[in-house]
Amino acid sequence: MVLWDREGKLRQRWQLAEPLTTLTWSSEGQMLVVGSDKGRAWRLSMDKPTNWQPIGALTQSALTNLAWQPESKTLLAVSNLGEVNLWRWENDRKFNLYSKQFLPAANRQSNHSVAFHPHNRSFALAGSEGVSLWKADGQAQSHLFTTPTRAIDWDAQGEKLAVAVTEEMTAGADVLPFVARVLAWSPEGEKLAVVDMENRLGFWTQAGGLQPMVRLPEVPRQISFSPNGAQLLVIYGDRPAQLISLALLPQIEQSLKAACRWLKAPDQPPLSQAETIRCS
Repeated sequence: MVLWDREGKLRQRWQLAEPLTTLTWSSEGQMLVVGSDKGRAWRLSMDKPTNWQPIGALTQSALTNLAWQPESKTLLAVSNLGEVNLWRWENDRKFNLYSKQFLPAANRQSNHSVAFHPHNRSFALAGSEGVSLWKADGQAQSHLFTTPTRAIDWDAQGEKLAVAVTEEMTAGADVLPFVARVLAWSPEGEKLAVVDMENRLGFWTQAGGLQPMVRLPEVPRQISFSPNGAQLLVIYGDRPAQLISLALLPQIEQSLKAACRWLKAPDQPPLSQAETIRCS
C-alpha cells in the first residue's frame, strides 16, 4: 500500500497482511479504508497516518468495492459473491453493520462497479446483469437495464450517469461513439475521461464530442481525476500507477503527430501492419 501526495511524490509505504483489492477515502478525506481478498478491512486515520487499525470482516468473501456515501459516515462494502453491506462509523470508534443484502443469484459472480449519487446518498450498482439503483438504506430500488456493464460514474451534479457496457445498448440511453473499458467524470462534471478497448485515453464533452489523446501502455483497472481536475490517476494491474498532468497532454499529442508525419515522409519506407511504434 502506497500513499502519494498531490504532486505525485511518494509519501508513505506499508506492507499489510493480505492482498488488497479495493480502497476508499471518507468524504472529508480524514480516513482511508482498504479491503482484501478475504473480505477483511483496515482503516488509516490521517491524524495518525502510520497506524493501520484492523476493522475485521466486512463481507464473507473477497471485497470487490468499498465506497463512502457522500457527506456521511456510512461505508458500502460489496463482495465477489454478491453481498451488499452498509456499515456505519459510530462514535468515532468502530463500524457497526447497518444493512445486509444479497444480489440476485444470477448477478453474484460479477466484477461489480459502484457509484454513489452525489446528493441523495442512493447508489448505482453495475455488473454482468446490468445496472440497478439502490436506496440509501441498502434496499434495491429499480433496474435500469440488463446490458452487462464494466464501469459506472455519476457526474458532480447527479444529473448524468456514465455507463461502460460490454455490448450494444438496446434502449434507454444516449450511446456515445466509443466502447469504453473504464471511465470517470471530472470534478465539475463537464468532461468524461474514457479508455477504449485499445487502451486509448480520450476525453468526451457534450459540446466537443470525443477528443482522443494517447495510448496507455497496458490495460487500466481504474482511472480517477484529482480533486482540482488537473491530473488523472491511472491504475494498472501489474505495473506502477501513472499520474498524468492534463496540461501536458496536448504537447504529447502534437509530438505524436509530428512523429507520424515524419514516418509518412515520401523518402521513408512504408510501415507494415505488423510493426509497432513505441514513443516515450
